[in-house]
Amino acid sequence: MNSLGLFPGSEESGTTVITLLFTAPDVTYADQLTAAQRFVAQHYDAGDAVVGVTGSVPARVEQERLVMSTLPWLELATVAAVFLIIAMVFRSLVAPLLALAVAGVATVLTLQVGGALAAWLDVPVPQETQPLLVALLLGVVTDYVVFYLSAVRTELASGADRLAAAQRATARFTPIIATAGATAAPEPAR
Repeated sequence: MNSLGLFPGSEESGTTVITLLFTAPDVTYADQLTAAQRFVAQHYDAGDAVVGVTGSVPARVEQERLVMSTLPWLELATVAAVFLIIAMVFRSLVAPLLALAVAGVATVLTLQVGGALAAWLDVPVPQETQPLLVALLLGVVTDYVVFYLSAVRTELASGADRLAAAQRATARFTPIIATAGATAAPEPAR
């Protein structure tokens, strides 16, 4: 500030101050924002005309708030669309229930095992990855269930009994699905 007249050639009576704050890498964005707001409250007076805390961290916190507030509706619409599409394709209520049940079990197991593994390895996992993981699992698992159901339907149409149709579908698609899973899995660290 030049309110004390320290810079005689300057007619400016005020200026802008930018303060950069650094936190440990394992601090969540929400906690970083809270710390920055606490810093402002402790170190600046009400007469300082503080604009506020800006930057990517407050933007990410707001983004997460928006995503999390609309996510339940988006998930519900997605599940309803998956249910309707599979029900219409297979002309059955059991097929979409099976696909969604398998996707639900896969999601719960992945989130639980992944969370436990991340805690055990002491690896921070950003909270915003959960909706992405749920969407990917829903899509991938639903696809795989549809592969199996389509193969069973094809086998039944060719005259095979239920058990033989299920065995052939499993034998046909399990290697493909296992290979897809193996290629998508991250490479172990060396």
